[in-house]
Amino acid sequence: NFLKTDATELKHITDTFNKISLSYPSVHFRLFNDDELIFDYMPGEMQERINSVFGEGISRALIKVEEITDFISLYGYIGKPTLLKKGRGDQYLFMNKRYVVSKQINHAVFSAYENILEKGEYPFFILFLDIDPKRIDVNVHPSKLEVKFDDEKDVYTFVLAVVRKSLSTHDLVPNISFRPPSEDNSE
Repeated sequence: NFLKTDATELKHITDTFNKISLSYPSVHFRLFNDDELIFDYMPGEMQERINSVFGEGISRALIKVEEITDFISLYGYIGKPTLLKKGRGDQYLFMNKRYVVSKQINHAVFSAYENILEKGEYPFFILFLDIDPKRIDVNVHPSKLEVKFDDEKDVYTFVLAVVRKSLSTHDLVPNISFRPPSEDNSE
């Protein structure tokens, strides 16, 4: 009685399947609907899995993020401005390899893009945050998707700094150079 249409339920299943497959790129994943093979993700590197899930051309529009410390680690990919979206749908955060939702982390990523985004645009990202499970609470909501941190401010600041650093390593603003006309062209 509580199920939606077959198409809607398949979309929910597909979303969950893709999130789990992004967490474990070294695992072979297949999704069948009835007897029809819908997805067949071969094991490989993270970029290969991202290409399988989002399409081959996406890797050219990604910026690698990586900061590993003894206490907290952040790695994954953020999108260049060409991947900015009008909705928040393409934002994937994984805490210790598990898909989660964190308004604070999303806001930190959003803030890192502050000089790049137009009003109503949202960045694409696939980020993995590894942190001691004792420092987080996943019992915020019955779905276990939302997380809280012992030190919200420190985690926010860390994510903001790492994403800003990754963005700064790429020249994302086009530039124009003007050269004076050469003397060879004068007749």
